[in-house]
Amino acid sequence: MPYVFNPFTDNLDNIGPGGTLSNPVTPTQGGTGVSNPTANTVPIAEGASNFNFVGPGTANQVLTSNGAGVDPSFKAISTQTSSSAFWANTSVSLSNVTGDGTNYTVVFDNLTYGQNGSAYNTSTGIYTAPSTGWYVFTYAMCLTGVTGSHTDCNCDLQTTDAFGLLYRSISNPAALKDPAGNVTVYDSRVVHLAATNTIKVVVSVFSGAKVVGLLGPQSTVQMYTSFGGALISL
Repeated sequence: MPYVFNPFTDNLDNIGPGGTLSNPVTPTQGGTGVSNPTANTVPIAEGASNFNFVGPGTANQVLTSNGAGVDPSFKAISTQTSSSAFWANTSVSLSNVTGDGTNYTVVFDNLTYGQNGSAYNTSTGIYTAPSTGWYVFTYAMCLTGVTGSHTDCNCDLQTTDAFGLLYRSISNPAALKDPAGNVTVYDSRVVHLAATNTIKVVVSVFSGAKVVGLLGPQSTVQMYTSFGGALISL
């Protein structure tokens, strides 16, 4: 008496005296319902319906889920194909840019390194994201001319859609003066930017005269006011 494995019950079912198996064997009888499937393909169960066969893929592709209720498919391995990085500094010292509350966009006009360097504009100080992803940005500024009357200093990594959310605020900045009378401010942030979003560095010092400036390079290796960033993950 013939038996057939039933994949739905994990039992051997008796197909009865004189019973025969269909050709090809259907899924309800433990088969695929498909004759001569394409070589090197992967069988995908479709319940009581005939199996579907996926592939074959191409070199370096992987079988990837397309979500519940949808057959998987072969797809290329996702890799980060876009890259961007830059580092820039101010080429000269700048005088009287803030101190009275003026929001000054720092233009780091000397690009010392650029991968996809056109993303950073040395004329405006603005970096434009070439791809949607996570970026890391860092800046350092050496402020000159800070006096005791200057009550606060804000340094803002200002993006297209996040004004004031990425800033560092310092009270009584004159208390941080170094022996040369300058105040160094620096920060690093990881930021998510959509493609074409922009970011720039804005500095403002409050409640005094507009006498605060930015110290430029003092040698080929002493870049006191600089800005850099890089795409780290898509």
